[in-house]
Amino acid sequence: MKVRTIRADGPASFKEQFELHLENDFNPKVAILFSSVEIDFVEISAFLRGRSISLFGASSCGEFVFCDTFQSITEGGLVCVLLEIDPVSFDIRAFDKNGGFSRDMGHD
Repeated sequence: MKVRTIRADGPASFKEQFELHLENDFNPKVAILFSSVEIDFVEISAFLRGRSISLFGASSCGEFVFCDTFQSITEGGLVCVLLEIDPVSFDIRAFDKNGGFSRDMGHD
């Protein structure tokens, strides 16, 4: 499994960094994204969906990256982990909890 991280201040810089990763024979299938509410999440989501990349994401009050080459904690930006992994190895699902609690859903 290959993994790459992106730290960006908006959709334009995210897309630019994403394209640079693809130049290095990298073909991600999953993105895990934490983003400030100030970032256009719909635009990022559509961008990834257009490339057949499954997305798990959430808004955050601070975005952080700790890896071998740098460490960063920001506010007002986004961080994303891209994974090149066999699509049969994972499944991302969204559920309507119908007024229940998240913990209860784990027991169903």
